[in-house]
Amino acid sequence: MRELLEYIFVKGLSGAVNILPLRFCHYLVVCLGNLGYLFDRKHRLVALGNLRASFGSEKPTREISRIARGAFQNLVRIAVVFLRFPKLNKDNIDRMVSIKGQARLDRALSEGKGVIFLTGHLGNWELVAPTLALNRYHLNFLFQEIKNRRINGLVMRYRASIGAKAIPKGVAVRNILRALRRNEVVAILADQDAGTRGIFLEFFGRLASSPQGPIVFALATGAAILPSFMVLQGNGRYELTIGKPLKLKVTGDKREDIVTNLTKFNKILESQVRRYPDQYLWLHRRWKTQPQKAQRTRGGRKD
Repeated sequence: MRELLEYIFVKGLSGAVNILPLRFCHYLVVCLGNLGYLFDRKHRLVALGNLRASFGSEKPTREISRIARGAFQNLVRIAVVFLRFPKLNKDNIDRMVSIKGQARLDRALSEGKGVIFLTGHLGNWELVAPTLALNRYHLNFLFQEIKNRRINGLVMRYRASIGAKAIPKGVAVRNILRALRRNEVVAILADQDAGTRGIFLEFFGRLASSPQGPIVFALATGAAILPSFMVLQGNGRYELTIGKPLKLKVTGDKREDIVTNLTKFNKILESQVRRYPDQYLWLHRRWKTQPQKAQRTRGGRKD
């Protein structure tokens, strides 16, 4: 029953945001984001805790609260834009998004080894897929299936409507390698807690379990890594900034190479989050797994 009610709510919200004027949708984002901040105590405390630990004495309590509230609003904004995916086309995506550094993507693809579009949960990461796909790039993106099967089916239909290829995490390795060998683009979000399988690197001054996959794929295939972010600007439009290719250090020591190169991305991501703190996913327990816990889980092997 709960799954059905959740599906009805999402389906109803989808219908509403597709018939309401865009200006009213902006108002809806603020209202629902504020409600989420007020009533979702669990994630509000996670966000506030993450922000206090990350910024320490850099920002006053009032500013920390404002950023946390903005993070809730940003999540709603992402959902509203996502639910309008079936209406997206080349004309309206160009009105919504500007691309900075597109030539870097074209140059990387000209090498013929594929491109890893490395990003994080900053700005509107869901909008990356339609932006690239509607600009005629062969885009693949990783996704985690939603437990609610009805909602998962709806989400998959919406993603399919924009022409991008979804890669389930369960079969990711094989499909990612195939896509890169076809000289396609693979978008990967690389900033969630990777559990005991991750490598512990500094992020905002604290050790965070970081996923190794993007660097492993690049080292194995020769694919270029382009750190890129889709961020809302003050003019109400999104800007997709495609960064310079990550210059990979290759020494032959696999672990050292993963640590060194992934550290580069973490620093780039942190600098972007500091620029747009209210557009980051502070609601996620990014520092949940710590080295001591991983050591116990792995039977004493250190990271």
